[in-house]
Amino acid sequence: MSKFNPFSKNQKSNLQKQKEQERDIVIENDSTKTQKFDHIQQKCTKNNKNDLYQMEKKERKRKKIEKENLKIQDQKQKKQISRQKEIKKIRETYYYQRLRKLRKHFDHPFVVIGDVYYFYRPSSKEFSKVRVPSSGRFYRRRSRGKNKYFSLELLKKKQQKKKIFKKKPVKGSGNCRICGMKYTDLDEHIKTKKHRHFAKLDDNYLEIDLLFQQIVKENKMKSKSKSKIQFGLSDSSSRSSSESESESEFESD
Repeated sequence: MSKFNPFSKNQKSNLQKQKEQERDIVIENDSTKTQKFDHIQQKCTKNNKNDLYQMEKKERKRKKIEKENLKIQDQKQKKQISRQKEIKKIRETYYYQRLRKLRKHFDHPFVVIGDVYYFYRPSSKEFSKVRVPSSGRFYRRRSRGKNKYFSLELLKKKQQKKKIFKKKPVKGSGNCRICGMKYTDLDEHIKTKKHRHFAKLDDNYLEIDLLFQQIVKENKMKSKSKSKIQFGLSDSSSRSSSESESESEFESD
């Protein structure tokens, strides 16, 4: 059992401070240095003890905080696990409810005889009526033609001719062959001022005109040489005539 302390903690601390102050006053009055050094050493030791005591307090607080953090994390994990279990239960209940609905269609008896049961009864084209040994009034009155269930005539479907529509050619983006400019819509590009101005100038078509002139001259030379050979002219006369004609053509150009 701990003894009864007449003084509280605050009172003890006040008394200790008073005693230290009295010692300092006595040492200041003394002229000796040895007593001063001893007193300084005592203070240092006390301060070190106080620092250690404070460090221990902080460590205890740190441990408490760590324990609380661990508890909080454990609670979070437990909540997550419980939530996952609840989700599984909800899914299982939905699954079992669906099974119960399906099992209604598969109630007993599971074995069905085709001759007796109406929906699983076989049918044939040979007879006007379905021949069943255990058929009652409900089935004898139903003829094959009137009842839709026993109508087994094959309906020949006419082959529907599908109309094939030709797709219109889509004019996409590209470069113009005349002016060389890029375009997105060709119809809009042709209406622009740049394209029209380029098309009106004759200087832009010089290279094309030269190509046409060369092709026309070659065709004329070939046609005239063939016609003269057919009439029996010699090679020398044909050459002289062709050369004179070619010179006259160049002069005319």
